Amino acid sequence: MHHRTSAWLDTSVLLIGATGQAGRPLLRELLASSHFSRVGEAGRRITPEDELPEGKRDKLEQKVIDFENIEQAGLKEDKWDVVIITLGASVKGAGGPVNFEKIDREYVIKAANAAKTDGEQRLIYLSSNIPSIKPTASDLYSRSKGLTEQALAEIGYSDTIIFRPGLLRNVKRTEFRPLEVLAGPVSTVLSYFSQNLEITVEKLAKSMRLAGELGSARLPVIAGAKQANWGGRPFTEIGNKGCLLLAKEDM
Repeated sequence: MHHRTSAWLDTSVLLIGATGQAGRPLLRELLASSHFSRVGEAGRRITPEDELPEGKRDKLEQKVIDFENIEQAGLKEDKWDVVIITLGASVKGAGGPVNFEKIDREYVIKAANAAKTDGEQRLIYLSSNIPSIKPTASDLYSRSKGLTEQALAEIGYSDTIIFRPGLLRNVKRTEFRPLEVLAGPVSTVLSYFSQNLEITVEKLAKSMRLAGELGSARLPVIAGAKQANWGGRPFTEIGNKGCLLLAKEDM
């Protein structure tokens, strides 16, 4: 196990997107962590009381927010040390390209700006490992992710970490995604030969929680973290293999 110490005492963390596929297990990880004394959950919906782990509810602060007027939600005044955003959508699930870009990019950027303060702060964003991601990509999904990452890097958090997981496993979707159904069995077989293809949401949650605790400077070598930048604005990226190996550090 990686030994975790931190100069940050009484650390707080805000999770935006806690009711999503990756957000649900991540919220449980954050609540169970002795590193975080305050855990915030903000979103259009919040986790129901009966879905919260026993004995950890007292350190959770829940807030229903309107992303169209998120600057009025008081996230900045709450002064969060770590901000984690797992908000995202598919084009179909969002109801079309316009709503997809609103949820997948506009709301993410608005949330990061609304929670930004002047002190030391860490931002963690859940993206994708699709190789074509860039602000000038021709396809909508890759371009939206690229523009989102670029905007987040430009906000100027003292530490920005972007996760790039592969196909997410153990998800419980309400919408049918044919590409995931077709790709799932193939990636599962190929994952025996490569650690770059898929990851369970539980392992992803564990690795994101650890990154929130440690920050870029103290990530173990096995995380394979790389320094990257969009337009000269630096950030740290962690791929699928790094997520898997980082999650093992806490076992």
